[in-house]
Amino acid sequence: CLNEEAAIGALLASVLALGVPVIVVDDGSDDRTPAIAGALPVTLLRHGLYILMGAVFVLAVLSWVNPYSPVMPAADALTRPFLAPLRRIVPMMGTVDLTPVILMVIFQLTLTILVGALEMLVQRLM
Repeated sequence: CLNEEAAIGALLASVLALGVPVIVVDDGSDDRTPAIAGALPVTLLRHGLYILMGAVFVLAVLSWVNPYSPVMPAADALTRPFLAPLRRIVPMMGTVDLTPVILMVIFQLTLTILVGALEMLVQRLM
């Protein structure tokens, strides 16, 4: 959700009172939400996962369409630490590397599970 300025301070204070570490992902709020969250003892992430997902997507598309693109070295450098473990496990399907697709699924599952867990926690606190 974007623009949660009215509720984020009280919510984070409630969760921090439980003594658990809190990670807040700023997905582009244009109100004071990031400033409020940043003033509290929480970890504030700004688009990091989404930038990585974008780099994986660019790498996948370019590897299938134009593997000699000048953008490939940068995309490969960003994604290699995350794709290398999968490449040791998942074999190539002919000339097609499926590890970027698998990594995107892992990212989506992780986000879905984390958001679901946070929603359940918020409902219990309210």
